[in-house]
Amino acid sequence: MSEQDPIMREPTSTGLRRTASVQLRGATETTEQMMDPANQSLADALRITYRIVQVAMVGLAILFIFSGMQRIEENERGVPLIFGKPTADQLEPGLHLSFPFPIGEMVKVNAAHTTLGLLGEFWPYVGTNYETPIDQIQGLPQISPERDGSLVTGDLNIAHAQWKVDYRRVRHRVYAESILPEDEQRIVAAAVKRGIVRVMAQITIDDLLKQADSDEGSIVARIKLVAQDMLDQMNSGIDIDKVTLYRKTAPLTLRPAFESVQAAVSNASQAREQAGREGDTVKRSIAGAAADALVGLIRKYEEAIETRDAERAEAVMASINDIMEGRAVEFEGETYPAGLASGQVTEILAKARSQGNQLRETAEADLRIFLAKQEQFAANPSLMMYRDWVTAYNEFTARDFVQTMMIPDAMGVQLIINADPEIMKQMYSDLKRRQTEEQQRRRIQEIEAERFSRQQVPELGG
Repeated sequence: MSEQDPIMREPTSTGLRRTASVQLRGATETTEQMMDPANQSLADALRITYRIVQVAMVGLAILFIFSGMQRIEENERGVPLIFGKPTADQLEPGLHLSFPFPIGEMVKVNAAHTTLGLLGEFWPYVGTNYETPIDQIQGLPQISPERDGSLVTGDLNIAHAQWKVDYRRVRHRVYAESILPEDEQRIVAAAVKRGIVRVMAQITIDDLLKQADSDEGSIVARIKLVAQDMLDQMNSGIDIDKVTLYRKTAPLTLRPAFESVQAAVSNASQAREQAGREGDTVKRSIAGAAADALVGLIRKYEEAIETRDAERAEAVMASINDIMEGRAVEFEGETYPAGLASGQVTEILAKARSQGNQLRETAEADLRIFLAKQEQFAANPSLMMYRDWVTAYNEFTARDFVQTMMIPDAMGVQLIINADPEIMKQMYSDLKRRQTEEQQRRRIQEIEAERFSRQQVPELGG
């Protein structure tokens, strides 16, 4: 602008101010009123977009937080991590919230029982069919260490065996810190094989072959102890539940010889067991519940006989008699209640008492008859003799082996006759039966007498 512009020139102090021709708006008016409709639409669009971005960011944050929600199954346990550091030993099955990756992580550990088979490590080579019956395995004269598995026992013999191992992961945090899942079975197998080799070097091959397949005996217990000790030293968090001897055999070329020995030992053991059962049965049938007590007292009686202790032997014999007769006994600090004896002992004693009573009654009856006959003989000897003769004749002719034939007097007839064959046969049969019974009775009496009379008590003081 030029200096001659009337609008921009300063007014003189003496001149009059002219009325303004242009009015400027005040600064208080809002910017929105000054914007045109296009700018207003753009601002609204930006504001809506900003709100949408805010909502999306909040949603993503929520999704990010809840992305750490994981389910642990029934056969699993969880170990939560924050920046790679465990925050708990284990989490039980169910839904659990943890920090999402990469802040946190949920490591899942299999908590189920696991069975591991060591079927080929110490077994003759059978390819992949480890269940081949032992009888069908073709053994070679020599064992190849590169091909065949074997064990060396403490008596320097070679044996073959198959094993199975049951184990669990029980300390899940320790397991997750120390063991990689892909290395787990190799580690357990190495620990168990170490235990097998060590224990086999301490036992004989007979101990191995006598071990039952499902027996929880000392061999598998010692193997489990060695293997578990190794796993504990590694801080593995794994516990071995059971080591099973699945199958075992001697070297295939020597197997028939070992089987014959084992069969003989088994037969001898069965014979001993059978003899023991039969012995118990016989003892119970003879003396009932008093059998063991009587056996113990009889041994004490024999000891007293051997040491020539007559007084103790008499006391032991008295106790034996009291027990057999059903009386209560207290001897050398041991108490035997009444009524222990039963079976043949009581039958023999009852029979002996009955026979004693019969003998006494018979003797008394004979005495009474003798005294009566003595009085009759003094009164009338002829009558008594005739009566006794008739009685004796009738008793004689009444016997089953006597045949009576009657013929007329003075006939002058001579008869030549034989005995009835049927009667003779019956008589012979009865005679043999009576002889057999008598021999059996005498034999039983001799056996019973030999038990207690090998040495007489009066001889002990000699």
